[in-house]
Amino acid sequence: MGITDDELLDLAGPGAFERGYDYFRNGRVGDLEICGSQTVALVSGTDLYRVQLLHDGTRLDGSCNCPASDGIVFCKHCVATALELRDQLAESALTTEEAVNNGILKAYLSDQDPESLVSCLVQVLPKDPSLYERLGWQAMLAANCLNANALKKSITQVTPLQDIFEWGRVSAYFRRLEATLQGIVEIADQLPADILLETAVHGISRLNKALERIDDSGGYREYSQALLRELHCNALRRVGWTPERRAKHVLKHALSDPWDQYEATPMDYAQTLGDAGLNAFYAAVEARFAALSAPPMNASFDDRLPYLRLRNYLMMRAKEQDDIDEMIRLEKLTATTAIDFENIARLYLRKGDPDTATRWLSKADALDEYDRSSRKALWSSVHVAMGNWDAAIAAQEDAFQRDASYDDYKELMELAEQARRTADVRESVLRFLCSEDQALSWSDERRAWTLARIHKDDQDWAALKKTALARISTSDRLLQAARWIVKFSLADAGPVYEKAIDAFVARKTNSSYRAAVRALLEARPVFYGASASAFDECVSRLRETHFRKRNFMAALDKDIGAA
Repeated sequence: MGITDDELLDLAGPGAFERGYDYFRNGRVGDLEICGSQTVALVSGTDLYRVQLLHDGTRLDGSCNCPASDGIVFCKHCVATALELRDQLAESALTTEEAVNNGILKAYLSDQDPESLVSCLVQVLPKDPSLYERLGWQAMLAANCLNANALKKSITQVTPLQDIFEWGRVSAYFRRLEATLQGIVEIADQLPADILLETAVHGISRLNKALERIDDSGGYREYSQALLRELHCNALRRVGWTPERRAKHVLKHALSDPWDQYEATPMDYAQTLGDAGLNAFYAAVEARFAALSAPPMNASFDDRLPYLRLRNYLMMRAKEQDDIDEMIRLEKLTATTAIDFENIARLYLRKGDPDTATRWLSKADALDEYDRSSRKALWSSVHVAMGNWDAAIAAQEDAFQRDASYDDYKELMELAEQARRTADVRESVLRFLCSEDQALSWSDERRAWTLARIHKDDQDWAALKKTALARISTSDRLLQAARWIVKFSLADAGPVYEKAIDAFVARKTNSSYRAAVRALLEARPVFYGASASAFDECVSRLRETHFRKRNFMAALDKDIGAA
């Protein structure tokens, strides 16, 4: 019996199974020796661990000298070794292919009587469920007794409706479904189109039901979805329906889809539907859209969803054709919120009609008094289009002050340059970024970081150092500031490096401790540039300050040397 993922999941559990898979993929298993049913290997982890496996064809057991296993538990190192063993056994089995290629095995099998060959094949097939199932279906096809019920049952059997949350078991669940679907794909062209269509629709429905109880945040279902879509397209392409009926079928299932099975409709079905089918699809969407009454103002998302799904299909076509008038028409049909009104204003602006854009932006302001920075930026664009530079700068400056981002600062300064107001706008920006107003304390570091980037642009390294030391506390930002400064001023970089190192240590994680040591090593030339003893003094201070953090002390000892 081969080593299966399900067996390893049962032995190790989902967490150790997934980590063991990563170890195997990363090539951490070495010195593997197979002696009969015994296998020994060395696995590289935090340390080098020795794994022993027992695999006699009917059962698998293992032990490891790592702390997690303690010689008892089937750990991630055991999983990695078992996967490597499985690969090597598969490779050794390939030597039989050479015999087949040379005709030796073929000649031998040709001399055997059919009954003994069939008996041997029937004994071996259950060890390969996918092949067993596929040959079974081909046999039923030959006997003209393969129907939709049998195919649907095979899908139902591998998609039991149960609560599954562990990643390893979710992954194994969908691998079983994939194997079944791949078998159906291989015989799909031999199946009548109506049977294949019924099977594909059942598979999609069954997968949707399974996803109601499975946590597939890792996206393991995606390949199964692709296989089901392939089967569905194959069936629709061959079924004897009119383009209109095929289009309505696709639309019906897409609109009832809760799990993005039809996310790329109708483009996934474009080849299957053809030009006539696509036109029929959009006509059916238009008809459904026209039958809906207008959504109420500020309707909830759930109430708007039927409108939005239909609109999005038509919007997709309008965007492909770059038809701005059609995009505006569609936006107006479902516009009930301030964001909808902003989108319409943005389209009118693209069309070169700032007057109408102004009216829709005013409607957005009236409906939602909260001025989002994106709306302020849009107002700025409208004012520019109308030649009102002072209003444009005022709106863009307001947008900048809401987020204080460097990108918004650059947009504001580009606008100021066009209006020939660079000096006074820059002065206003710096005054805002340097403000100590308590009402702005929530954004102090963000403003400080933008200010630091401005100092970098100006190559004002002393000001950058002052800002970093006084107002920045995030370790990654401090390290970046130090790296900017060090290219031009060793003296100014040292204190910023030291603050960055302390900030990494303050995060109290093993990875941040390692980052602190890396930053310390990176800064060594800076400290030596200050004085011959500066680096050692920094290391001594770190040891005295953080001596209780044993993992940090260990990281220091490893890379810097024991005290």
